[in-house]
Amino acid sequence: MIVRRCLGVFLDGAHLRFALAARRFNRYEVLALLSIQDYLDKPNPELRAALASFLSKNNAGNFRCVLTIPRHDLIIRRIELPKEAEANLSKVVEYQLPALVPSEQEPIYHDFQVSKASTNGKPLCVDVFLVLKSVLDSALKACEGIGLSVDAVIPSGIAVTNYLLMMSQHFKTRTAMVGCWSGGRFESNGLLNEACLLSRSNVLLRDESQADTMMREMELFRSQMGVQENSTLNIYLCGDSKGMEGLPTDDRLFKVKHLSLARDFGFHIAKAEIEGRPLQEHFLPIMAALSGLKKRRPASVNLLPLELRRRRSQWMLAPTYVLLGVNLILLLALALRRPIQQHQYSEKLNQETSRLEPEVRKIRNVEKQISDLQSRTDLMVGFQKSNSRLVVALNELSTILPKTTYLMDFTYRNQTIEIYGLSDSATALPQIVDNSPHFKGAEFIAPITRDGTGKEIFRIRMQLDAEQSQATSPAVNPDASRSEKNPANSSAVEGRRRQETHK
Repeated sequence: MIVRRCLGVFLDGAHLRFALAARRFNRYEVLALLSIQDYLDKPNPELRAALASFLSKNNAGNFRCVLTIPRHDLIIRRIELPKEAEANLSKVVEYQLPALVPSEQEPIYHDFQVSKASTNGKPLCVDVFLVLKSVLDSALKACEGIGLSVDAVIPSGIAVTNYLLMMSQHFKTRTAMVGCWSGGRFESNGLLNEACLLSRSNVLLRDESQADTMMREMELFRSQMGVQENSTLNIYLCGDSKGMEGLPTDDRLFKVKHLSLARDFGFHIAKAEIEGRPLQEHFLPIMAALSGLKKRRPASVNLLPLELRRRRSQWMLAPTYVLLGVNLILLLALALRRPIQQHQYSEKLNQETSRLEPEVRKIRNVEKQISDLQSRTDLMVGFQKSNSRLVVALNELSTILPKTTYLMDFTYRNQTIEIYGLSDSATALPQIVDNSPHFKGAEFIAPITRDGTGKEIFRIRMQLDAEQSQATSPAVNPDASRSEKNPANSSAVEGRRRQETHK
C-alpha cells in the first residue's frame, strides 16, 4: 500500500505537540498524537528519547516534518501591486519589505502568496507573511535539539486554509471561518472564495466571554471581507470552547459546528484514544501534518529560508525508479507468460495431432467395424429373445383357449399381442387369457361379430408378461404341448393360423 507520512509540530507555549498523519490513496488518516508538557525544563536527551519512542512505535522511519507558526508570532501585511509586477513578483515584494516591518534593525524571514488574481487591469492583492528571525531560529533550534529536521514552516492560517481546501468534499464551502481556542488565546482564520484573507489572534479579556469574542470576530470578518449581512456564514470551532454556551443561535446569519470527532474533521483515525480532547488540543499540528502530505498545496507558503531547505538530489530516487521499472517488467512478463505458454502448448498439441492422425483414423475405422458388428449381434440376440417369447406365447394360447376357438391372425409387437379368430363363445376369452400368468390386460379392440356359420368373430389385445415368459424354458416344443393337451384345437390352429410378427 502506498503511504506517505508527515509529522506536524507546534510549539504551544511551554507545550510541545506532535501529530503524525498519513495519506492512504484517497483519504487522510491521523496515526498518533504526542504532547510533551513543559519541554523547556527538560533536557534534550530526554525529549529526543520520547520522540524516538513515539516514532518507532508508529513505524515512522521516513517522513516529512512541517512546523506551524501561530498567528501571534507572525506579521501579515496585504499590499496591492500593479499587474506588471507579476512578471518579477519576488523582487518587487523584497523591495516592499522595509515598509512592512516595524523595525529595519530586526532581521526577518518572509514569504507571500497572491490572494486575488488580477483581472481587467485591477491590481494584484498580495499577502506577505513575516516572522522575526529570532523567533523562527528559536523554534528551529528546539526541533533540531530533539532530532528533527524541518522541511517546511507554514503559518497556522495557511495550514487551516490548506485543510479546508483539501477537505473540500467534506466541508463543501468556499467561504468559512475557523476558530481555535488554545491557552487563553483565540485564533481565527477566514477563508473567502478558497483563499486565506483573514488571520487574527486575540487574548481573552477578563470581562469578556468566549461567546463575546466570537461574535466580535464574526462581525469583523464580515466587514473586512465584504460578506453580505443576509448571507449565512459557516463557522468551525475547535479547542477548549466551553464558554460558547452564550453564543446566539441564528441559522440565517451563521452556522456553528464544533469539530470534536474525527468525522467532523473529515479524516480517519488509527486509534480510538485519539478521539475527543486530544483532537482539540492538537488541532494546529494536525493541520500542519495534513499540509505536508500534499506536494502541491492549495496555499504554498513556506517561511523556511531557502538555504535551510533540504534539497533532494535528483539521483536520490534513481534506485526507486529502477526497482519500479524491474517490477513493471516482471509484472509484464507475468501477464504475458500464460498466453505464451498456451500458444506453445497449442503448437505442440497440433504437431502431435498431425503425427497421430493416420493411426487415429485406423483406430476409428476399427471401432466403427466393431460397433457395426456389435449392433448386428444385439439385433440377433433381440430376435432370439423375441422368438423364444413368441414361442412361449403361442404355446400358452394353444393350451388355454377352448377347443371351439380358432385363431386366424396373430400379431406380436413390443410385448403387445393381438389375436384375431373365431369362437363359439368369444365373450369369455379375455377372462381366460387374464387367468394365465403369461398375459395381462386382455381386452377387445373391436366389436364381436358373426360369420355365415354362426361363429363369433373376435379381436383381442393383451400384454405379454416378460418376466414370466423368460422364466419359461424356450426349449419347450409347442407342437407337442398342443398335441398332448388339446389335440383338436392344435390341429385347427395349425391349419388356419397366419402368423405375422412385427417388431
